[in-house]
Amino acid sequence: NHAVNIDIVDFSIDDNFFTFSTNQNQQICSKYLVIATGTSPKTGGITATENILIGPGRQIEEYDFTNKRVAILGGGDNAMENYSFIISKAAKLCHVYARNVRARPNLTNLVVKDDLFIGAYDYQQLQKQYDCLIIFYGWQADIPDFLPDTEPFINAAGFIAVDEYRQTNINNIYAIGDVTHKTVPSVITAMADGVIAAKHITAQQNN
Repeated sequence: NHAVNIDIVDFSIDDNFFTFSTNQNQQICSKYLVIATGTSPKTGGITATENILIGPGRQIEEYDFTNKRVAILGGGDNAMENYSFIISKAAKLCHVYARNVRARPNLTNLVVKDDLFIGAYDYQQLQKQYDCLIIFYGWQADIPDFLPDTEPFINAAGFIAVDEYRQTNINNIYAIGDVTHKTVPSVITAMADGVIAAKHITAQQNN
């Protein structure tokens, strides 16, 4: 078994059917469409490099922080949680820069007071002061290019807006999981969304 990357190269709606053309010269037709494309870390226009890490994950777990001067940019849960992890990896120092703090208090309290800087900062200047920068600017929805990127399909936060049945404002298009900005993003909540959408689709077909 091996993974096959399939890209959508064309999309159309005709006679209430969605038709997709792929880079594998396939055509896929369906009456229903479920979007489950998830999210990716916001970059803030910053490009990841060997010493500029964007978002949580394996790249942070595998990075050698020993005796490094580290700056974390961001004020959410990930920033505060990873501060403790980086300190435990023998970093020379770790500072958190946050324009505003959004993290839960119990996580913010993990950061030593003198290591937390709240307010505006100069990214270019920080590059000169630290050996490693870690960017935690939050998450953005991965919206396929063939879908609308404006309200009402997209909500004010930039995620796909859905009703209680996980249906969007476009008939027969559903969205599930993190792409709809879940309060608790996880595989479990995405699967639960999928069950709700599947049951609603089944009910629609039986009507």
